[in-house]
Amino acid sequence: MVVVKKYRGFEIPKDLTAVWKYLSNAYSRDEFTNTCPSDKEIEIAYADVAKRLVK
Repeated sequence: MVVVKKYRGFEIPKDLTAVWKYLSNAYSRDEFTNTCPSDKEIEIAYADVAKRLVK
């Protein structure tokens, strides 16, 4: 979610209910929330990849 919003200006449509259910389930798990990097860390990690995709 972070990468497509930051680098492509895209948000996951609400009508993609299965995707939202999957994400909701992931975020409800301690295993996910305790190991998921911050949004800023994700943005930094993908910055170079996003630049290369623009060409």
